[in-house]
Amino acid sequence: MDNEIKLPEKPQLNYREMSQAELAAHCERQDKAIAELTQNVNRLIEMIRLNTQQKYGTSGDSVAYPEGMEQLNFFNEAEATVCQGEPEPTFEEATAKTPRKPKQKGKREQDFRDLKVTVIEHELPAEQQVCPVCVSPLHDMKVEVTRTLKLVPAHFEVE
Repeated sequence: MDNEIKLPEKPQLNYREMSQAELAAHCERQDKAIAELTQNVNRLIEMIRLNTQQKYGTSGDSVAYPEGMEQLNFFNEAEATVCQGEPEPTFEEATAKTPRKPKQKGKREQDFRDLKVTVIEHELPAEQQVCPVCVSPLHDMKVEVTRTLKLVPAHFEVE
């Protein structure tokens, strides 16, 4: 980006050989530069604070509710269906976990059992079954089997 700040070249000054007026002028220039940089830093901090407030702060689009109502009750099905005489459940009852069923073994094979299986074998032609480096015949290293489930949409046929 082109937002780089270019600092002025810093001349090598020999403060011991400078006169008192030159030192005072140099100090004034440095004070002005420090004040300007401090002002820039404060402006950037304020911009960051405002951006953070806009992004993460509370929004100003709150709804004014009618007198006596803090919030409209749109979703009160639980309160409407509760039995008035029934006691509240205890913490242990409310947080009790139901035991999980163990995972069923062989479910994938069971699901694929009634489906039609199409076997696709990939073979190299005989002229490509030769090593390009040593010109010896190639052999099968391993057989890799993958299964994919393919959805074929319904179609019409005339018989």
